[in-house]
Amino acid sequence: MQTHMGLLQKMPPERAMMEMKTIQAITPELKPEHQRQVMEMMKMMPMPAMAEAKPAPAAVPAMRMEDMVLALAGMPDTQRKTMMGERLKMFAEMPNAERRRAMEQMSDAVGKLNESRRRILIKTRTELLAEFPEAQRKTLMMTHMDVMKLKPQSQMMAEMQLVQSIIPELPPRQRVVMEEAMKMMPMPAMAGMGPTPTRRAPTPAPGTETNLTWLWWLIGIAAVVAVVVVVVILAAT
Repeated sequence: MQTHMGLLQKMPPERAMMEMKTIQAITPELKPEHQRQVMEMMKMMPMPAMAEAKPAPAAVPAMRMEDMVLALAGMPDTQRKTMMGERLKMFAEMPNAERRRAMEQMSDAVGKLNESRRRILIKTRTELLAEFPEAQRKTLMMTHMDVMKLKPQSQMMAEMQLVQSIIPELPPRQRVVMEEAMKMMPMPAMAGMGPTPTRRAPTPAPGTETNLTWLWWLIGIAAVVAVVVVVVILAAT
């Protein structure tokens, strides 16, 4: 995955090597098919070049985003949270255009997973967002919303409904944070509230209109009677 390779190359050498060692350490814990995918990826990644923070040779293929998210979904919870947390932090630190491209690629890859794996990754992402500083959380959520706006309405709403089903499962503090964050989304549908209804004029209570008609009629009669009385008095004098 070219974006992932580029991100690692931009890291300080010691941080890049730490991530690679983490991947190597957790690979034996993965399912057999995921182990094979990660091992193939590790063989293709130029470790010495990464240790020296040099650009990788252009001819060396990188791990596809689809393979990376599949491997993430198969990891134990702790390792998956660590790996995805590092990825989201890198996204938050990117320039806007680069962050949007990277998050769009990840969103597309997650969308190709089956429902159970997709739920695992989206739940982990939601948990991590709840723990991030507010500025990073807002940056990532706004960029993700921009990405989702480009997708079919049905896909966007399906993901938001999934997020809404996940939030009640979070620990209380995380749940409160994410509920507030969702309310701040500029699109009501994205916040799980549905489209903003058109404001309508209040409907009069039953019988109110009839009562008002009678009131005005009585006022009119009283005015006529008053005029007649005045005329009679003037005529008498």
